[in-house]
Amino acid sequence: MAATVKSPWKWAGGKSRLAQYIAAAFGKKCEGTFRSPFLGGGALELYVLSSGMAQTAQLSDGNRKLINAWTQVRDNIDALMQELKSLPIVGFEAHYDSLKKEFNDMVTAEQFNVRQAALMIWLNHACYNGLYRENKSGVFNSPVGKYQYVALPHESDLRMISYCVQNTEFLWGDFGKILKQAQSGDHIYCDPPYVPLSATANFKEYGPLWLGDADHYRLSALAVDAANVGAKVVITNHKTEDTVTKIYPSPPFVHVSTHPVARMVSCKANRQFVEEMIVSVGPLK
Repeated sequence: MAATVKSPWKWAGGKSRLAQYIAAAFGKKCEGTFRSPFLGGGALELYVLSSGMAQTAQLSDGNRKLINAWTQVRDNIDALMQELKSLPIVGFEAHYDSLKKEFNDMVTAEQFNVRQAALMIWLNHACYNGLYRENKSGVFNSPVGKYQYVALPHESDLRMISYCVQNTEFLWGDFGKILKQAQSGDHIYCDPPYVPLSATANFKEYGPLWLGDADHYRLSALAVDAANVGAKVVITNHKTEDTVTKIYPSPPFVHVSTHPVARMVSCKANRQFVEEMIVSVGPLK
């Protein structure tokens, strides 16, 4: 199957543009399980699965709502499509606040089901700039977008995604859960919320799931542990002095390549190109 399956999400830091370079850093097809503890919009994961680079996968994220949505795409695609077709496309602005409240009320009540998944997909494409954002309490709070209509993923694309993830296990929780399950022959891709470029340029604006310095070092240590049991780990992050020399030092990490990407670099929403790095480690035995 050609690697043409695109992510159904508009997601900050999506990897559609870098997918081929990240996948190439693994060097070969996955002989074990492809694991990813920071699923997000899943652009790289879909690239790997749709191109046949892995047959089975275990994908996780700290956002439980997101994991439910991916699970519903896998298990209940017909019901999900019916829910999406019931949501407004034109004149959606008048319904935005009520649907956002319904979504947040369902999350509060822990109603993780097909309706909640459909609402999350709809809100992701109806909100301002397609920027899914949560406050520190995990409540979705993005304002309505300025569009002529809501450009939801095509049904054929969602059905293809459902087909691609049939052999995928979706998990919710801390990134260490997946890394500690690493086995020989596994490929593991880690795309954590990046090390901030400045005190004001970080992921705290987008939700409660950012990582602190200790988490980045913990991820680095767990990646080396996974490599020690025979897994290949590839990680992406901003290229900074700390990521190059302290968090992912060479050796044991290999600095594969760097790529220019546009990033918000201040609280004034200024954008400029910065360097994003791809590093790898393993197997070490």
